[in-house]
Amino acid sequence: MPLAIQTKLAGLVSLLFFLMVHAPLTLAEEHPAPMPSVDTIVSKLVAANQQRAQHLRGYHGKRLYHLDYHGFLGTHTAQLEVEFTYTPPDKKDFKVISQSGSKVLLNRVLLKLLDSEKEAFQKQNRERMDLNPQNYKFAFVGTEATSRGNSYILNVEPREK
Repeated sequence: MPLAIQTKLAGLVSLLFFLMVHAPLTLAEEHPAPMPSVDTIVSKLVAANQQRAQHLRGYHGKRLYHLDYHGFLGTHTAQLEVEFTYTPPDKKDFKVISQSGSKVLLNRVLLKLLDSEKEAFQKQNRERMDLNPQNYKFAFVGTEATSRGNSYILNVEPREK
């Protein structure tokens, strides 16, 4: 085979290799992957939440609640330290370790907050608050680049007050 034909063939092979390697990138840039529907995004979110809940074995820890009130009745503070334990699927217990400050703020705000959190974990209440299409309306807002890839931004509106 003459040298001129070999050179042209080598050039053609190089060109084809270049196109095979770079053409998919060019096509991907020109035609990005289609945006999933809001329903698809939400169904994946719901599935991930269910999977996470199934694998959660429970946990326990300490919390410190501190409340400063500045208003009509002057300035008051209250502090509550609690140990908490979550037992799947729907039980959360609190044990008060220490409390100080305004008895009104402790009894009417902080201790009621703990009661509300316990109630929220009960099955019937949790089902009413779960992030899903039965409880919330979802609307696509946009995307945001993150270190883990693109994230979807959704507007979430409760169906009930």
